[in-house]
Amino acid sequence: MTNEKGVTLAQMVLLLVVVLIVLLVMVPQILRYVGDSKTGSFISSAQFYIDEVRKHLTITQTFPVDQDDSVPFRILDLDLEKKRQKSVYGNSWVSEKSYVISKNIGTMEDPVYSYSIALQDEEGYCLELIDETSLKRGSVKQNKCQIIDFSELQ
Repeated sequence: MTNEKGVTLAQMVLLLVVVLIVLLVMVPQILRYVGDSKTGSFISSAQFYIDEVRKHLTITQTFPVDQDDSVPFRILDLDLEKKRQKSVYGNSWVSEKSYVISKNIGTMEDPVYSYSIALQDEEGYCLELIDETSLKRGSVKQNKCQIIDFSELQ
């Protein structure tokens, strides 16, 4: 009676096939999850920039005054910590394509402010100019945005 210890070639091949099948099923799901996470973070960053512009306008008292007046504000002009100066994809923001616009949708006597944002990083991940109430994951695109340059808003 022999007491052989070890694994046969057939068992190794079977184990390898099972591991490969599991990887083939799991990797696309993991990649999709990571992509969805970054898209959600992109939207969170957009809301953060809107909030920072709102704070800046409050401190400096530079809100738009007349009805339908607007004040554009470049993202890179905000005093942000270094990690907030890049997109969640690790790319720098394109200065002329990344801004927030505050608009008085009320009257001069009773102002109501709305905020819209446009964002684009160096790799083309972007949000076309969109109202903050409409921010959602499906708004983030890559290389498909038509964003007016900040200099044209002035």
